[in-house]
Amino acid sequence: MAVLYIKYLIPRLFAFGFMHNILRFLQTQSIVNPLIWCSLVPFIVRLAFNYVLVYHISLGYIGSPLAVSITFCISTLMLTGYVLLSQKFKETRQGFSMMESVNYVLVGLKLALPSTVMIWSLRVLGFLNTCASAWDFAKFK
Repeated sequence: MAVLYIKYLIPRLFAFGFMHNILRFLQTQSIVNPLIWCSLVPFIVRLAFNYVLVYHISLGYIGSPLAVSITFCISTLMLTGYVLLSQKFKETRQGFSMMESVNYVLVGLKLALPSTVMIWSLRVLGFLNTCASAWDFAKFK
């Protein structure tokens, strides 16, 4: 069941990769309020999506990771829209080229993939520790 859960969290990783870059861009400029709103609104939407996908559409266990993935995409789109449409970044956007930004995707992946592996390995170790504790408890009970 854990494999199935993680399988439906995969789209979240792509959204998180883009969102993480936007977060760093805004944080380096000490812009925090949009980060709060672009996290709070998807969180509220996630609660509603969880309820609808799990109970009303009857996806059950799969509904929760789907809700997480969808809301990460919503958050990424909200932050992207803010950066592209806000007048605060008017001077930053001058000379912006989509092809130029694509050239740096591999550089970002080289930095992001090792940290992603580290985070997931810590989660797996935590899960294994929990399983071992449960097994020990059941064995001695």
